[in-house]
Amino acid sequence: MAAARSGDCETCKHRPPELKEETGQMFRVFTLCDTQLRTTFGGVAGMDWNVVMETARALRVELSEMFFRLLRAFEHVLVERLNGSK
Repeated sequence: MAAARSGDCETCKHRPPELKEETGQMFRVFTLCDTQLRTTFGGVAGMDWNVVMETARALRVELSEMFFRLLRAFEHVLVERLNGSK
């Protein structure tokens, strides 16, 4: 039997942050496409942006400058982690 939880979820330090709508939409597209990667002999080059664009359009996500800036930041971290420190 699992131990009973105590405390308030609203103040829990492990509670994930609430995302703004635009950030949430970008994160949804990112998680659906995070296995669609372009690779080179040196490792992962980045996400397959053709797939990203088609997925965003299929989900009717507004393609704004902020969407691309956020997605690029996530892509950068993903590539760094997959390629390790070289």
